[in-house]
Amino acid sequence: MQGRVPRAAVWLVLLVVVPLLAMPLLAAAPPWRVDIGAPGDRLFIAGFFAPETSTDTPPLTFRWSGPQARLWLYEVRRVPLVLDLRLNGDYLLQQADPHLYIQHNGTTLATLAPQPGWRTYHVLLPADSAGTPFVGTPIDLTVTPYCPAATDNRVLGVPLDWFGVAPLTGAVPWWSAWGAAFKLALLAGLLFGTLWLGLPTAHRAWAGGPVLLLLALALAAVWVVPHVLAWALLWLPLLALALLGLVLLSRRRKLPATTTASVGGGVPVPYHLSPHMVRFVWGGVAIVLGLAVLLLPLPVAVRGTLALAVLLLPGVVLAWRLFAPNVRDPLLLL
Repeated sequence: MQGRVPRAAVWLVLLVVVPLLAMPLLAAAPPWRVDIGAPGDRLFIAGFFAPETSTDTPPLTFRWSGPQARLWLYEVRRVPLVLDLRLNGDYLLQQADPHLYIQHNGTTLATLAPQPGWRTYHVLLPADSAGTPFVGTPIDLTVTPYCPAATDNRVLGVPLDWFGVAPLTGAVPWWSAWGAAFKLALLAGLLFGTLWLGLPTAHRAWAGGPVLLLLALALAAVWVVPHVLAWALLWLPLLALALLGLVLLSRRRKLPATTTASVGGGVPVPYHLSPHMVRFVWGGVAIVLGLAVLLLPLPVAVRGTLALAVLLLPGVVLAWRLFAPNVRDPLLLL
């Protein structure tokens, strides 16, 4: 009973105190901006072509939008927002319908009449277009598409330099970030549970260290890359849950009562997974961690190399499991 009290206190801190402390900090996050064409921009866009560099002074990195161009907004606060778009309207002005339609779930939020050159446009996003705290907000950029030349068969829209999001008003309620605070607490709880179950009993006191480091990094990211933090909080809890499940599979179990009755006079006989199955489980852990790394905004070459390694891991782990020597119990075979 005494061992359960500190553990209950830890869960109370993670699931109650952490969200209450994190909400005002997350609500105070500064406006954020995504530089189109920079490493990691693919996390927030879809339906765009390869990055290009303009001939302006200084040169700008941008991407052409396609027929189904979409921006993904990940915001830690559920308040009315202003979407800022930096784009070039020269090519759009040459079309029969020189307008850019900003849409959300089939509803047109704004119709822009672009001006020549690079300009910044502002679009109000009402609170009901912010989606839910557990799903990103899709914003579609709809234009009259065109092909620039006979040698370029791309169907182009508009060139986009960057886009950003800021709250409509300066005063943001502290409770507006409840969704992100809950997901942060959930991620911390899953990480703590995984470390608590995966570490030997003598080293379980160290389980709180990585959790505190995670919380410190997350709260620091609020002031540097709040949109990346909001995006990560969508996926990392799912990966942490999968990691916890793999660790649970490698935990020691007890034989069912019907089995233990005939072994040792009915005394429960603890058993554990074979070393080969343990390696198989931790190979799955490596795959999950590899997928988590792929979600980071890394350079294309690094992500491509890691993606190849992750693709090869399942075959390596399966071959390791199937052809492991000294496997005598047929019940342990796949």
